[in-house]
Amino acid sequence: MDYLEKAIDIEPDNIEIRFLHGGYLFLAKDYEKAYDAYLDLLKKSPNDPKVYNGLGMISYFRGDYKKTIEYLLKETELHSNSDSYFILGIAYGKLEEYQNAVKYLEKHLDSIPVAEKEKRKRAESALLFFKSKL
Repeated sequence: MDYLEKAIDIEPDNIEIRFLHGGYLFLAKDYEKAYDAYLDLLKKSPNDPKVYNGLGMISYFRGDYKKTIEYLLKETELHSNSDSYFILGIAYGKLEEYQNAVKYLEKHLDSIPVAEKEKRKRAESALLFFKSKL
């Protein structure tokens, strides 16, 4: 971690180093610092879907499902991401917005290759659960 912080001091405009730093903080479960690191990235790279993905995932793990949805919707506007559709579906479900949960889980399921059986099974299970709530 010290190396990443030193690298940022040396190259403050290096986006890749900042991504590594934010990702490291996320993996270390330091969600507050990771969130701040990604907010800083957002200022420097406002049209990068990876930034919105990072903010969405951090928000999800912080339990802020409204922010999760906000960031992941922006990410998917910029770049389609099947895994983000899954998290969007779950986040909508956590907010008891079951129609939207089903919508995004169906988008996720439609984008999973048939060969990825475990991933499909997980998506199908979540989809069945939220459909039962309608």
